[in-house]
Amino acid sequence: MEEDFVYDGVTMKCLNPEAIPIFKKNLAKLILKLSKIDIDEEASETNFSHYED
Repeated sequence: MEEDFVYDGVTMKCLNPEAIPIFKKNLAKLILKLSKIDIDEEASETNFSHYED
């Protein structure tokens, strides 16, 4: 059974509605982890030159 799942204005199709609570919990953990990352303004500029051979 397919069910729509809306989170923060984004609609997703969920093939397993029983998994929605687990998905919400994992998504909340991910958002919390990402919000703790302090992004340096210089580091946020796209610069991959140090990865080149």
